[in-house]
Amino acid sequence: MLQHTQPDTYGYQEAHALYKQIRQQLQEIAHQSGDSAQVVMVKASMVLLKDGQRKHKTVGDIAESIPDVLVHIGAEPLKWTVFNILHHRFKKYTNQRMSLELDSCRIRNKQWVDIIPLRSPDRDAISAHFFTEMPVKGKSRSSGHFKPLKVFNDKIAKQGIEILLEIPYSDYERALRYWDGQVDEDEIEEQQKQHRASAAGSSKVTTGTGTRHSVVNLDNTPTRDLELSRKGKSSIHTGLDSVPPATITCDDIEQALRRQQPPSKPAVVAFLNSVDIDMLITTCPKLPFATLVHNANNGLLWTSGVPRKRYTLTYTPSTKPMQGACKIAFFAVSQPGLEGFGSGGLVIKQAFRHESDSATNQEPNDKSEPSEVDEIEEGQCSTQASPEFSLLESGQQVQSLSQEIVCIQWASALMALVYKFIDKAGRPPFPVPELRFVRSALALEADVTGPFRRVFMVEERIDTRMEGEWCKYINNNSAIPLPCATTSKERQQVADFLTFCQHVQYMRTKKCVYVSDFQGSLFTLTDPQIITSPELGNNLFASGNISHAFERFPKQHVYSKFCNYYHLRFD
Repeated sequence: MLQHTQPDTYGYQEAHALYKQIRQQLQEIAHQSGDSAQVVMVKASMVLLKDGQRKHKTVGDIAESIPDVLVHIGAEPLKWTVFNILHHRFKKYTNQRMSLELDSCRIRNKQWVDIIPLRSPDRDAISAHFFTEMPVKGKSRSSGHFKPLKVFNDKIAKQGIEILLEIPYSDYERALRYWDGQVDEDEIEEQQKQHRASAAGSSKVTTGTGTRHSVVNLDNTPTRDLELSRKGKSSIHTGLDSVPPATITCDDIEQALRRQQPPSKPAVVAFLNSVDIDMLITTCPKLPFATLVHNANNGLLWTSGVPRKRYTLTYTPSTKPMQGACKIAFFAVSQPGLEGFGSGGLVIKQAFRHESDSATNQEPNDKSEPSEVDEIEEGQCSTQASPEFSLLESGQQVQSLSQEIVCIQWASALMALVYKFIDKAGRPPFPVPELRFVRSALALEADVTGPFRRVFMVEERIDTRMEGEWCKYINNNSAIPLPCATTSKERQQVADFLTFCQHVQYMRTKKCVYVSDFQGSLFTLTDPQIITSPELGNNLFASGNISHAFERFPKQHVYSKFCNYYHLRFD
């Protein structure tokens, strides 16, 4: 059992002591496991990505090789381990003046893909990298029950895997404000109070699997805000721009200087017209498929029993929204940041009704890609959104948006079924896309009642700069991938996998349900539609649940290389 209680004051000495303790206990876990231990090397480094840039940069020389990591470690314990191993180096790099928050950081692989729990229980975050497929004598892929033999590769385990710990760039911006004297003494004291208060929480993560596991008791988690000392300003090394000066090129300087022009008129208008709204936000939990099945409640909101917290949402309602078939959307930010939603901002959505059938040329239940519509005035946020459509009243918003959120919750669970199927049957010799659905929440305007109380669906914003341009892979009214999905090798790979996902979901649920309306980036998906058998009844999930799509699915389905590899059929 790996136990650790972090101190109330989380300075360099405490961080270094924790660093040594983790290394020692990783060795003890591996030693206790004996010859059967499958441990790997993790090569961790600290990075950040500045807004507007596509390439991440390393923070100084903060990097460590971490041996004796169990190969089946989960995403959360891996993040905890990498964070605390690198944190003592970060404290030393900033002359013990800055601390980071575990929840504000992300871990990614070298392809810049988020490493997060994709299944329950949380395990095998990196294991696929260390197992290779071996031929089985006397068996071939043509046999219907072929299952490849996966063998732990000691050579790859010793070489290790690269893991990036991304820290928020905003932390550095706040630090630079302090060094420049733009933060007064009261603000520093308030930040330190928040740091001490945040040290009172606790959480628990599992660092192993099966009978070989260790539980880390995180009493007093690291600070949520920068711990900025008021002493010794002149002697502090800040790591300006979070990179060593030697890595700043002449082009970097020239581009930065060229950008120092007056803000554009649209940017000024957006700033002047931005509004802050106090909201009560309930984040939808991600649950396993079996839990959703056994705990389904007829007519009850998914929010029952889920705590809600108060946040401030900032957005500009006078800008042109993005419009889909039944929702409009704006970009937004929250204070404080929503836990688990990353640092890339938010998308807030509201449902609407069309004023006439001519507002769209598609079928009423077809869900299309977002597009821009005419500007809407701030005063129209709770009534008429444009001449073509009107926003729903509060009660109707809750009904419509909660169903959209439930679609994401079930889509995540059904996607986990697919990865579980792959883990059991064995991975194919070609790449398997690592996909997930966005986190989602329901936001209700605080301190307001009545039909004009603002209600939003909140989603994490997909960073298309890093994850690839937006693509609609498969619509909800057909099983055939859309042309957009064939425009590149990477998109084709995702589309092939998504058709396979539908096939697995359809068969694994006894031909009852599958996910459709796949759209998003190469790694993160949003706005799915759950398609169910018409025999189960009407008005299930969201309005895009089209009965004829389900009925035509077996005949329309396009067999991909994944389907063929696993010999999937419909009988």
